[in-house]
Amino acid sequence: MKSLNRAAVLLYVIFCCWTGRSLQAAEDHHHDELSLEQKSKDKQGDKQTHQTSESHKLHKAHTHGVVALKVMTKQDGGIHVHMDIPLESLVGFEHKPKNDQQQTALDHAEKVLSDVKNVMSFAKSRKCQHKTQSLDLVYEAHHAEAQYRYEGRCEGELSSQKITILMASHFSRIKQIRLTVVPYKGVSRSEVHKKFPFDFTL
Repeated sequence: MKSLNRAAVLLYVIFCCWTGRSLQAAEDHHHDELSLEQKSKDKQGDKQTHQTSESHKLHKAHTHGVVALKVMTKQDGGIHVHMDIPLESLVGFEHKPKNDQQQTALDHAEKVLSDVKNVMSFAKSRKCQHKTQSLDLVYEAHHAEAQYRYEGRCEGELSSQKITILMASHFSRIKQIRLTVVPYKGVSRSEVHKKFPFDFTL
């Protein structure tokens, strides 16, 4: 009789242990599912925030009539120029040409910007060589931009090199140029110019 009681108690203990472990495993599994679901939501939220931030930056940088001009110098005398121009500021529209008149306007803008002499000039006292330049048209959903890139090299100390920006004189819709100068040594600086043409030194 005592043996049967002991066996019953042993079976009861085993049953309780197994039931407890099963319940704990179920709780752990449910917790893991909630964690994965929360991580997925967090990731989607981060992605949406990132896309919103990028969209805000793009919208903020793209303002009609405003050109973003960045000039960087290198230790070997190299000069790099990056210029981002809203297409509307050049031709009056922000999409691919839809008729002959718009195509003519775009062709004229590309012709003007393809000649560095229409874009900028360097002090004649310095020997400067033009190396490469390019103009790319970037079309987005609701706007378009012209991206001008230039590389050249001048002899002598660049800190006193004078550059004259001429391109705005060819396009009446340009009202402001935001200039950033990044020298290979020294401190970067920013300027805003509303009268054209204008001069600055590196």
